[in-house]
Amino acid sequence: MLMNRIRISHMREFPNDERASYQGTVRNNVLDIVESLATISASQYAGLDDVAQFHATLLSKEVECWKARPRNITYEVASAVQGLWRNETLKSAIFDATDEIHRIAEKDYIPTETDILMAKTRASGIQEYKFSLGSLGVHMFSIGGHRSDMKKFIHQFENVTSLVYSVDLSCYDQVLPTDSNQNLLLESLQIFDSVVNSRWFRRTSIILLLCNAEHFSQKLSRSPMNKHFPDYSGGDNVSRASKYIVWRFNQLNRNNLSLFPHLCEASDASNIQVVFAASKDTMIFNAMQDSGIPVERKNSAASTASSSGKGSSGSAFGDEKE
Repeated sequence: MLMNRIRISHMREFPNDERASYQGTVRNNVLDIVESLATISASQYAGLDDVAQFHATLLSKEVECWKARPRNITYEVASAVQGLWRNETLKSAIFDATDEIHRIAEKDYIPTETDILMAKTRASGIQEYKFSLGSLGVHMFSIGGHRSDMKKFIHQFENVTSLVYSVDLSCYDQVLPTDSNQNLLLESLQIFDSVVNSRWFRRTSIILLLCNAEHFSQKLSRSPMNKHFPDYSGGDNVSRASKYIVWRFNQLNRNNLSLFPHLCEASDASNIQVVFAASKDTMIFNAMQDSGIPVERKNSAASTASSSGKGSSGSAFGDEKE
């Protein structure tokens, strides 16, 4: 998502044929959410009002039909989802794009750039991007795939200026699709450990993007973090929970690399500025160090974070456990 945002902001927009290629991805994302919504509304059926119960029944029948035919966003599915969207009990469980579901269901639907930015795709291999930012030439790579695949080529990126590591905060209570015993956030911590402590990145800074902040905030009250991380004691306070997660990542930073955490939404355009500012700091630090000028490495677990859509939050991440 970050690379797509950079492409839109600094390179070129998506042509119609490429936007059309995302149609299946966006629709499948929405269909996955619809299935989850059908399950949630069925489990909470007794507590719903009459209107919500009507839409829950309609959606359940439509989803049941998917067992005999391919999944599809029909008019009935779209109407049921929009009806359930109006119920406050279920609203926080529904993907934000459900108010656009009729548009997505149209036969000639072409994803917008916002749709593409919000789409969840499984990245694989290496994608390369080159662009200019003022007088600065920027060369970025996006690396996807399994952890075992990364080991094959990670040495090719020795001493890059900065690494951007993106984490979905809301995955703290989820497990891997392929391993129900492995927590997704713990998996992310393990991958982070193997990357930041690699011998190839001794002069590299780490930009830690803590994404999906709004959904994370909504989930904390109904899915306590200490149920999955027993040493956490900050309750449903989003600032304390975020600090705890940053603390967990920072504890793994045994190479003592400069760490720049940033609380955000994945589609937030300001993420790019955080990346560039941290990279610039790193280049200055390395140049001063090469010149023999005494300088202390910045471990910015105290960087200010901002949450998109709400302006500057003014909250700072400290190197502390909550």
